Amino acid sequence: PAALVAQGQEGLSAPTGKWTRVVNWDFTTPVDGTLDVTISYVYDDSHILVWVTDRVCNKWQFERDECSYLVKSLEGGRPRKLTATGVKAGGYSLFVANDGPNDEQIGYQVMLTPSSSGSGRLSVGPPAFFSRP
Repeated sequence: PAALVAQGQEGLSAPTGKWTRVVNWDFTTPVDGTLDVTISYVYDDSHILVWVTDRVCNKWQFERDECSYLVKSLEGGRPRKLTATGVKAGGYSLFVANDGPNDEQIGYQVMLTPSSSGSGRLSVGPPAFFSRP
């Protein structure tokens, strides 16, 4: 059965100028398995972007594109749902960005379904530019 790994919520203001606003949360998976990430937010017209890194990654590493990603979602409806299979036990980071136009209340939930394998990672290109809080 799936187990809750991380959950919470945080306000994420709309960007000012050309910079996107970003928040992140670190979490640990105790065993190999499949991650299911759900991101909720209030407004249908908000442009919300989501990444799960392949290791614990801070905002500065993320901005410099020093982290690869297990999974990402740069568009779609709400709630946003992402799945990463074959994830090894260990530490990871969830990044959520608000590219506007609304101030948002971001809810996040990370679930882990245990499995016996832990292979498979998805690497993608660089993220957009972000402002530091």
